[in-house]
Amino acid sequence: MPQTHRVTAPRRAVRVVGALALLALAPACSLQRLTSRVAVQLIDDGVTAINAEADLELARASSGASLKLLDALLEQDSANDRLLLSASEGYVGYATAFAGRDRVRASVLYTRARDYALRAWTAWLRGQPPLSPAAPRLDAATLVADATALDAALARGADAVPYAYWTAASWSGLIDVNRGDPALLADLPIVRRLAHFVAERDSGFAFGGADLLLGVMAGAVPAVAGGDPDAARDHFERALAAAERRFLMTQVLYAETYAIAQQDRALFDQLLDEIAAADIDLLPEQRLANVVAKERGAALRARADRLFL
Repeated sequence: MPQTHRVTAPRRAVRVVGALALLALAPACSLQRLTSRVAVQLIDDGVTAINAEADLELARASSGASLKLLDALLEQDSANDRLLLSASEGYVGYATAFAGRDRVRASVLYTRARDYALRAWTAWLRGQPPLSPAAPRLDAATLVADATALDAALARGADAVPYAYWTAASWSGLIDVNRGDPALLADLPIVRRLAHFVAERDSGFAFGGADLLLGVMAGAVPAVAGGDPDAARDHFERALAAAERRFLMTQVLYAETYAIAQQDRALFDQLLDEIAAADIDLLPEQRLANVVAKERGAALRARADRLFL
């Protein structure tokens, strides 16, 4: 979930009035597309409101309705990179918060999120100077088969960070819920490269999200099974620092992957204590993620005696 900002009521009112004026002046042939473009900022505001919601059931219902609205808008404006990126973020958040360990359902949601992120990246690249409307479309199969496609996509530097991050976040979520699938595990080098790209160019993006992804990938298994516990701990600590320890999903995943894999019960308990003691308004713009983190932390604590030998 990326960093968000608040919009005051007067600014939001001006935005709505301006949107209505634009719609009134639009020719009929472009009305549907203009409607979707005007909706982008309103959708951004909706994402901000959902991320700040503390009531899980209300957030679940609101998120589902917002995602279907995004799907409908994209039927009319399929190359709108901002709408596509919002859809990717929304589906990642929904899968993380509400799909639980339902592997089949989570896989569908993460796959949809990944495909939206790659479509957004393609649309954005085609709109960059020099304009290249014939540029190849980025999709998972292309990135797996052709390393030069990813090189070209990353060549735009820091401006590509949001696209690289949501591609990595959705793809890693898909891999995580299908850990027994060798074909998906073979995609990990691509996800790592995307996450390293984001961490090197904007380590604070999404509350240290790239370092969080890298920590999970390096720390989910012991060193004897191919993990890198030292690198994992460094990435988790950087992610904690980037969010000033206020984004509690970092502590959850630190405990859930590194601490368990290393059988570090002291660190595990410390992280879960920190989550339990945190105020729900610790990070107001991410109340939803922190409420989910508190639930997951409590569930981890209930299983602690079975997780440590």
